[in-house]
Amino acid sequence: MWEVLGNPSRWPEFDVFLTKVRGSQGPAIAGQHLVGISRWTTLGIPLDVVEALPEQRLVMRVRTAPAVTEELTFVLTPTTKGGTVITVALVVEGLLARPAVPMLWLANGINARVLDARSHRLTTARRRLAARARLRGARPCFSRGQQP
Repeated sequence: MWEVLGNPSRWPEFDVFLTKVRGSQGPAIAGQHLVGISRWTTLGIPLDVVEALPEQRLVMRVRTAPAVTEELTFVLTPTTKGGTVITVALVVEGLLARPAVPMLWLANGINARVLDARSHRLTTARRRLAARARLRGARPCFSRGQQP
């Protein structure tokens, strides 16, 4: 799952509100200052990577509106069956934080579900690839640091 979550240019694959992310080529790195482009307007949304621990944790600060900042934390926990449990935490701060919480909670809940579905599809595809390789007597080839 980190191949999507750890690569800012792929965030629009699970964030239904972004069409692209500017300012990054390659993996997420703590200290990056990026700009997400809204799917419905040409509005640029400042995105700061606070922490990026590959295959484990991503923390971002998003300045959603002038008086609203959200801190998103994604924690990835591997399962014994080869999948990943994704935990998402949201902290909202700012003058308009209280009225923004329900909308941001809903929006990030949708994104978490899309990310979960994507993770499930990737895990299923890896398992099928490994099963086919075992049937052929070959060793499956996975991307860097991935297991079936």
